[in-house]
Amino acid sequence: MSTDDGRALIERELARLEVSVQVAERPHLDAIVELVGGVPAFLIHAAHVMADEYLTASQVVDLFKGEQAFDIQEFAYASSLKRLGASSLRVLLFLATSKTPRSRQALLEFVDDNAELTVVLRALIRKHNLVRPDREGDAPHFVVDNPQLRDFVRSTVPELLPPEETARAYARAGVSPAQALPPQAVFEVNKVLEATKPLIAGSAADWYRAVDELEEARRKYPNAPAILYWLGRFNWRIERRSTSIDYYRRAIAMGHDTPDTYAHLSLVLWREAVDRTKTESERRRLLEEALQEAQRALDVAEGHPLAEQMMGQCLVAMVERGSSMVGRHEVQRLLREAHRHLLASLYDPSLSEGDKRHNERSEDNLVRVAQLWAQVALPNERL
Repeated sequence: MSTDDGRALIERELARLEVSVQVAERPHLDAIVELVGGVPAFLIHAAHVMADEYLTASQVVDLFKGEQAFDIQEFAYASSLKRLGASSLRVLLFLATSKTPRSRQALLEFVDDNAELTVVLRALIRKHNLVRPDREGDAPHFVVDNPQLRDFVRSTVPELLPPEETARAYARAGVSPAQALPPQAVFEVNKVLEATKPLIAGSAADWYRAVDELEEARRKYPNAPAILYWLGRFNWRIERRSTSIDYYRRAIAMGHDTPDTYAHLSLVLWREAVDRTKTESERRRLLEEALQEAQRALDVAEGHPLAEQMMGQCLVAMVERGSSMVGRHEVQRLLREAHRHLLASLYDPSLSEGDKRHNERSEDNLVRVAQLWAQVALPNERL
């Protein structure tokens, strides 16, 4: 945008905001246009800064030359996003993550009705200049075609929406949460993960350090599901079980629905269920949830060792806590299921130390299954 056009855009926006500009200030408006490269959204932002913070054009020039100046995405778009309602944010995220322009019909899913969509598009196109109509086809389509804006929206808007709404926008756009991350974010997330994942085999001090580093990355990239998953892993290690459960569930909601995620979530739920401070109803609910998550892992990856182990451990716990409430045949059925899953969980003993410790847990549970079986079985009945 030329200097004259940019100055005119600022003046129109200021007039709409009922802010007058003295003639002497016009050269400073030109300086603002030059500072932000004539990008319309930046110019609109400058007008709002003048109106909201009661600054003159010369003061805005000084502000943009200072700390904020060339963190361009932050100062150019943040104020616009803060002014948007939930419907506008949903539409904007959908467009920013879509690979092609989208029709009005496709956008209707993110609003209540046509009337609301008209208001949303008017705000995104005319007021904030964040979306552009693409009229090359038979019907109007809409697009976010500024690469910097696309990256900023993809990095920032998920912080402003509930996880399920972000996940829905990704699903409708045909991208996974990992694919929705801008390239620079992918690079930085992978860098953090490469530095922290090896710490899982370290000491408690390593686990706390990993949590701190991952939390910093999560604040910057809240929609990176792998960050959420590893926060679940490390919070489990430092005994923050409720926090671990929350992160695993958020990772799953953001698309990290891997067998490992389900299995590790099952492990934490099981540990909560056997906590003696819980009420009986809480323990029963947690065991049922742990079983459900372990089964989800097996639905994705049959024979997953940790999921098989968790199925066995949960069934053993259910028998220990509820054998007096069900008949002998039901107890036997549960124990046979536990026995089958625990056998399926065993690794080849020649593998790593971690695998051997896993096998020891399964073998301890197999011993417990045999003890419980002896309490309910007739002499001729076998597992």
